[in-house]
Amino acid sequence: MNQTLTDVLACPLCHGTLSLQLDKKDAIGPVDGRLVCSSCAQSFTVNNGIYRFNVTDAVQQDADGDTWVAEDFINLVPESGLYYNHAQWLERHLKYPAKLARLVAEYEYPHRIGAILEALELGDRPVVADIGCGVGYLLFHALERFRHLKPRLLGLDVLPTHIQYFRARQVEERTAAMIPILGDSAKLPIPDATLDAIICSEVVEHLPEPHVCFAEMRRVLKPHGQLIITTPNAGPYNLYHGWRGKIAAAFGQGDKGEGFYDAPVTPQELAGLLVAAGFELKHHECNIKVPFSKRVLQNLPANAAWWLIETLEKSLPGRFFGMNQVASAVKL
Repeated sequence: MNQTLTDVLACPLCHGTLSLQLDKKDAIGPVDGRLVCSSCAQSFTVNNGIYRFNVTDAVQQDADGDTWVAEDFINLVPESGLYYNHAQWLERHLKYPAKLARLVAEYEYPHRIGAILEALELGDRPVVADIGCGVGYLLFHALERFRHLKPRLLGLDVLPTHIQYFRARQVEERTAAMIPILGDSAKLPIPDATLDAIICSEVVEHLPEPHVCFAEMRRVLKPHGQLIITTPNAGPYNLYHGWRGKIAAAFGQGDKGEGFYDAPVTPQELAGLLVAAGFELKHHECNIKVPFSKRVLQNLPANAAWWLIETLEKSLPGRFFGMNQVASAVKL
């Protein structure tokens, strides 16, 4: 098997060792071939540089009996194309005007992406996975910041289009240290005690059984390995979107929610899930407290917009209005 992959990939079904039967490679690494498990003989394809381990159960149910259907989730997520940063995602996915997208991205960066990068504590040649990586732009941020440490970076997502765009950027920038994986957060194709750190950003709310995924993340982390999570704070998040839906309905507009499984957790629930899975919670905060649509800022001068945001941030208690959570934990 390719030397860079030998110790960071495993069968997602039995965690057995994989051997690579290579058909084609390029300067970055394997392009086409098969991965065969030495224990259960299950075979997985490598196609166009993407490692395809998608073994998600077709239908799952959460504790409340709500149904998560893999095919529906995949088909309902809007097509956003390849984006290189949060501002581009806001423009293409949420249709924000360019000025507003830039303003909101700059405002949110220290609370989400910046908070993740600041929390990462990595040594030489770390192995880091982004679970639910989307098109992988957070991993490219991490690569830029920690390039001197020569990291190996795994990006896993359940959405084929996301991983295809991730791979396209990898080829464009010739980043051989990255592995794009089509897979399932409940069945990680990674050996036990392999990762130094896991990033899981804006994913927990879309998991029907988050406790299963947290158990998997603990399994693949090294002792004292880091898990860093960002996810909406259920209380203010649901309150805000509930009122937004009512206001939209009053003006004759339809529900503009995501349309697929979305079940944010409270800070207490997130902490409980982490502790139950065998993690020690090191840091946990709620932030991004401005609870109204930031679209109102697009018609304000930049200085006035920043003044308004900062004034509201200082006046609203985080535990009541912090719409986003950032948690950092370590494997016990």
